[in-house]
Amino acid sequence: TTQVVILSDTFEEFAKPIMEKLDAAIKKVAVAGGYVYIMDKNSVLFINDALSVDVTSDIKKELGI
Repeated sequence: TTQVVILSDTFEEFAKPIMEKLDAAIKKVAVAGGYVYIMDKNSVLFINDALSVDVTSDIKKELGI
């Protein structure tokens, strides 16, 4: 179990700055676009694409990817 804890801590150490950068990019795009919320399309049961705006490319641009 010690190895599992060390691996988990190492993953968190590397993932944290990436997630913080992603969070900042999402917030910047949301504020600039005047959005009330931004959701991960894969974690929602249904999204009406005709009434939604996909900001994936905007977030990628903000991240430089």
